[in-house]
Amino acid sequence: MTDHWQRLEDELAAWRDAGETPAFWWRDDDATRPTEKLDRLLGLAETYSVPLVVAVVPEPAAPELASRLAECPLAWAAQHGYRHHNHEPEGVKKSEYGESRTEAEMTDEIRAGWSRLHGFANRLPVFVPPWNRLSETAFQAVSKAGFIGVSGFAVRSQAEPVAGLRQVNTHVDVIDWRGTRGFTGEEKALSDIVTHLAAKRLGGADANEPTGLLTHHLDHDEASWTFVEKLLHWTREQDSVKWPRLTDVFGLLRT
Repeated sequence: MTDHWQRLEDELAAWRDAGETPAFWWRDDDATRPTEKLDRLLGLAETYSVPLVVAVVPEPAAPELASRLAECPLAWAAQHGYRHHNHEPEGVKKSEYGESRTEAEMTDEIRAGWSRLHGFANRLPVFVPPWNRLSETAFQAVSKAGFIGVSGFAVRSQAEPVAGLRQVNTHVDVIDWRGTRGFTGEEKALSDIVTHLAAKRLGGADANEPTGLLTHHLDHDEASWTFVEKLLHWTREQDSVKWPRLTDVFGLLRT
């Protein structure tokens, strides 16, 4: 065991000493069609009995994707924007639902995307913005479109950015997007996990928000796959780690 895994073991021990059990959850982005990589992703969820949110881009989503996800009861589809298209001007961080769009325009498009996902058997009314970015106006649009969950990246500032809209973010991205665009490395990934767990335990982050694993199956190199499986295996060997049902994570009834 490396020092990085030992740090995770030590943090888990601190949770046990406090009489608490840390919760994790898993989201994977950018699904549009069945692929061998999607099969590998779903296989991991099934092997380790871990619930999985698959964020589906509605406009290009193939009907076959709904059929494939239906074969994996642990996988739930969430809405990943509409067509994963950047609307922001040059020099501004990419966003499909940023400051350049009106609330009415975004609301209509988000509703249209949800309608396109009607064929997905396990469908969560959770909105996942491309690039993990939403303007303040976009939060209102998501709520008006009928969603009761939203998910981005990094520690949430509040559990409900809009009344009735629960935010549950991810915190650990396995890909180094700004560098190699391959695996971020065990040191970085494990450090991010430990940092979020410690922050929750010590009051620096919302203790009620599960620590979120973020993956992008279409972009994984072999090192990314290896780490994800290693992490899932590790958590399943721990008596004091839980992967709650996704309906519980978002406080939802089955829809």
